[in-house]
Amino acid sequence: MSLFRFENVTKRYHYDNFDVLKDFSFEMNKGQCTLLIDMQSGKSTFCKLLCGMEKPSAGNIYWENQPLDSVCVEERNILYLMQNPIFFENRTLLANLEYPLKVRKIKNSKEIAFEQLKSFSLEQFANVKIKKLSKDQRSLFAIARGFLRKPKLVLLDCFCDDLPQDQIELVNQLIVENNCSALYLTADANKIFTKQVAIYFDNKPLCMKENVQQTLKDVVWLHNLEEQNEQI
Repeated sequence: MSLFRFENVTKRYHYDNFDVLKDFSFEMNKGQCTLLIDMQSGKSTFCKLLCGMEKPSAGNIYWENQPLDSVCVEERNILYLMQNPIFFENRTLLANLEYPLKVRKIKNSKEIAFEQLKSFSLEQFANVKIKKLSKDQRSLFAIARGFLRKPKLVLLDCFCDDLPQDQIELVNQLIVENNCSALYLTADANKIFTKQVAIYFDNKPLCMKENVQQTLKDVVWLHNLEEQNEQI
């Protein structure tokens, strides 16, 4: 049984005159996969659709063979790690980490939040405001905050593209330890961290893993051809 699938999904925002995703189909089983997809092709839109933050203009999305909207957010339990995570910039790390626990009405939220900071060696920054963190500290805190919820699926929207190697290894370790599925989305062929790779160009699948290197060359060729057609 698939974890989720997109069937002929189209998404157009009301302020655009083009489809960000058009007739897009993709299916993922439990496990880990990289979705290598060309630049400006709707990676973030894909994640927002799966998380329920946006609605498709056409087509259907399913979660474990059920319509996505019929499965509650808590049951899906998706961790969405974006390239530039959003925090309460003027609040401390401890307050940022405690907030989602309070929303879920979890008791001893402050103690749980502090223990999570300790497990990621961030306890010395507990009372430091987010805006004062370095880039690497922010990404590490995003990892700590995200895995506090023990997710079922992790969506990494170019999140690992600029991470230091030790944090990439940490993310991979946490995915294994939490026994959760993970989908890495990237446009960088040098940022592939899984054995299974799905390559899409212009919303259409090119291959799954086999002959990946040749397919990557084909993607470059397709891009060049597209640019030549625009110049004609």
